[in-house]
Amino acid sequence: MEENVVVISGGRVVGDVYGGDADADGSATGNRVEVTGGELLGFVNGGGVSGVGIARNNRVTVSGGKIGMGVAGGFAHFVGGARRETAGKGETNREKKTNSAMENSVRISGDVEIEGHVSGGFVLDSEGSATGNSVEISGGTIRGNVYGGRAFRGDACDNTVVISGGAIKARDDVVYAGYVHEPKSGRATGNTITLSGSPDLATITLHGNNRPTWQTDGNTLNFKGFRGTIRGFSHFQEVNVDKDSVVTVTGDGPHEILIVNNEGQIVFEKPVSNPGAFMRGKR
Repeated sequence: MEENVVVISGGRVVGDVYGGDADADGSATGNRVEVTGGELLGFVNGGGVSGVGIARNNRVTVSGGKIGMGVAGGFAHFVGGARRETAGKGETNREKKTNSAMENSVRISGDVEIEGHVSGGFVLDSEGSATGNSVEISGGTIRGNVYGGRAFRGDACDNTVVISGGAIKARDDVVYAGYVHEPKSGRATGNTITLSGSPDLATITLHGNNRPTWQTDGNTLNFKGFRGTIRGFSHFQEVNVDKDSVVTVTGDGPHEILIVNNEGQIVFEKPVSNPGAFMRGKR
């Protein structure tokens, strides 16, 4: 399924919405969904794979309306449950019977309400990877968690979340750059979260990943002209605060050892639980 376009500007949609959906083995590439209004009761997905294959370069853009469940740029899963075959050296997705979500994106702006989770790329019930996916939020209200890339047993690497506006009122109060549902089974490296402007994130904790120990794995948190409050952050190797940022952290400080490049202002309302954190610049 390639380069299909779905545009919704009003009305009421009861079922799920897919830009493109490969029901059996195959790939979904370059599909997109644009929502500017209306009430959508189901799940919204740019491109989906229901067997062996890749969901790649699919996009969901939401600038108006209300979505009753989650949103994913690309979604890969197996109908009938998990398939756990392990790949040998040099094997492809088809040979190892898995799937992946790569380079998919979600963009959210305007007066939008989303009740479920938002994922740039989402792999469910397989050992496939979620890599190079992105979420950009500049407006709206999201009442679910936000994931740049979300894998089941595979890798969640090189995903990004960029937030410059709107409000996140997540059920678990979390934003993840990379997430693995079985975190001991896959890597979650090279993921990035960037905050700017003044979005409402007062109850949110930002995570580079969800590793079972305080492993930072090369993940990065950037504050670029951000003025606001967050609850906390963890699982980042490096935190960058530019000169135009004023950051208030109301919860516990990070547990892992990290580098904070601070040219602006970052205030921890509680004592930092990790005295080994290394901060350069202002304190």
